Amino acid sequence: MIRLESIRKDYGSMTAVKDLSLEIPAGEICVLLGLSGCGKSTTLRMINKLIPPSSGHIYINGKDADEYPVEKLRQSMGYVVQSIGLFPHFTVAENIATVPRLLKWDNARLDRRIREMLMMVGLDYDTYSKKYPNELSGGEAQRVGVARALAADPPILLMDEPFGAVDPLSRKHLQNEFLKIQRELKKTVIFVTHDVEEAIKLGDKIAIMNCGELQEYDTPEGLIIRCKNQFVKDFLGSEYAIRVLARFSAGGIAHERDAKSEVCVPASENLQVALSVMIERGSSSLTVTSQDGTSVGSISIGDIVDVLRNTEN
Repeated sequence: MIRLESIRKDYGSMTAVKDLSLEIPAGEICVLLGLSGCGKSTTLRMINKLIPPSSGHIYINGKDADEYPVEKLRQSMGYVVQSIGLFPHFTVAENIATVPRLLKWDNARLDRRIREMLMMVGLDYDTYSKKYPNELSGGEAQRVGVARALAADPPILLMDEPFGAVDPLSRKHLQNEFLKIQRELKKTVIFVTHDVEEAIKLGDKIAIMNCGELQEYDTPEGLIIRCKNQFVKDFLGSEYAIRVLARFSAGGIAHERDAKSEVCVPASENLQVALSVMIERGSSSLTVTSQDGTSVGSISIGDIVDVLRNTEN
């Protein structure tokens, strides 16, 4: 869907992005991860032509982005930023309708889409559609920003630290809601963050950048197995493998053997939490339970270690 070929961006004698090549398959989330100033946001802005690359090529569906009219290119891409960027003099409904109105959707279709988008991001139409941005909490405003970006059903979504300005609990909830939406819509997403945990949780692939250069590009699990880059290892930290356990559910690895442990976790809980419970309770195994509390099997510390050991083997 998106291919960057030797992209470079110079500002005078300073190089913001250097010879960056990436391929993002359709329907996947690619996370651009790195320290502030490493070129993540600059890369995002070059993709939707907010700024031109100094050299290199960007291909969208196999076609050079320079061959698209700027307006058509941007209409094919939803854009969500940390500062949200909602129009303060527009209501929530009017903000969501921004791009569909440019595309000359009729009023009936617009109203249906606004209702669908608010429902998708978990906001009640009657409660929120007539509110203005200054009447929203940070988390609510971010939800509206996502709804606006998705309103015209663009195949590509560009997200620049979209959840960075909200509190940790709201951030976790927004991440969960976004993953639910992505599982349904399968957009091609480029997501910028400096937060390792967020990258692990959201990314199908993670591109780690430093000083404008790509250091590694792999799945979250693959970065454990194949990474040889010392900068990446230092950046991710020694606890990275533990964090990756959050991508796996207890139910996904539960064995149907007799579950003898009185320590329990729901099947939907992730393995990072399961391991924490084992350590806290001093147990080497757990019983995994269904929604009604019945046992579906058990997992041991050895099972959890095997998940990391066998990942992508």
